[in-house]
Amino acid sequence: MPIFNDSLIANQQVKNIKWTAQTLLINIQRGEHQLVPNGDTIIQVGDTLQVSTNQAGYQQLQQYL
Repeated sequence: MPIFNDSLIANQQVKNIKWTAQTLLINIQRGEHQLVPNGDTIIQVGDTLQVSTNQAGYQQLQQYL
């Protein structure tokens, strides 16, 4: 899931985002680097998130993006 300028989660720490209980942020692709995120990781414009979730979590993520 790409992060654009108008994304609600751009420039937010992972721990401050209200993920559903069934959503797991697995990986962040930042340029040529793969990051294993933790709560202090800041999601940046241009990042691509690899997420595992269910339908409800996917719908929530669509609103954030």
